[in-house]
Amino acid sequence: MYFGEYFGNPNRDAVHIYGSGDGQRWSVVHTFPAGAVRHIHNVVEDPYRGGVWVLTGDSDEESGLWFTKDRFQTLDRVFGGTQRARAVSLIPLRRGLIVPTDTPQEQNYVQWGNPETGELTPVAPLPNSAFHASERDGILLVSTTAEPSPCNDTAAAHVFVSPNGIEWHRFDSFRRDWSFLRGRHSFIDRAVRHPEIELVPGDNNTSFIFGYGRGIRGADGRLLRWTREQVLDCIREDVEQGLVS
Repeated sequence: MYFGEYFGNPNRDAVHIYGSGDGQRWSVVHTFPAGAVRHIHNVVEDPYRGGVWVLTGDSDEESGLWFTKDRFQTLDRVFGGTQRARAVSLIPLRRGLIVPTDTPQEQNYVQWGNPETGELTPVAPLPNSAFHASERDGILLVSTTAEPSPCNDTAAAHVFVSPNGIEWHRFDSFRRDWSFLRGRHSFIDRAVRHPEIELVPGDNNTSFIFGYGRGIRGADGRLLRWTREQVLDCIREDVEQGLVS
């Protein structure tokens, strides 16, 4: 098991990754030296390449997708040096990676990543930053957040789905919930997390896809449930309307 440090880090101190074999005894398995990265966005297992991806941010040079196949004896940056390598989550697939970007500085995209060449190819634009991505029984999902930004949508969080990683369909959208301004919640508590739908990992044997709403109208603090058939209907409807091939 691994996790990485995530904090504001204004002074760009050293950032650590911790590992444990039993969940009780933890030790530092890797340290990014001071000034190398701001913080770690995620640590993701890749069963197809037999290793682990580490996602870092936030400036161009701090942003990267790093890979280790030897339990952090080595850690190599495969993608980096640009906001297109700034990601909070990714989906490893046998033939490549799904890498949705997380940047408030420019247009966001779902990208196709080629670990062999280090190339990131945009395949679909996103209206704002993507925080969550997952695969459920052959369906790929990406959810975005209404993160403050001069160039992205700040009013709603969205869920996108794809059957193949190339064609993406907007499946659901939720408007930002401003009710905390009326005193229902403290401003500090609600300002910590931007409006989002967290995609909840689940068992592929169930016919449901789950999400968790934060700061969104009508579903703040609630579990969301969609059927797999609803997702497939969305894809079929877009195809029938000629929105995608």
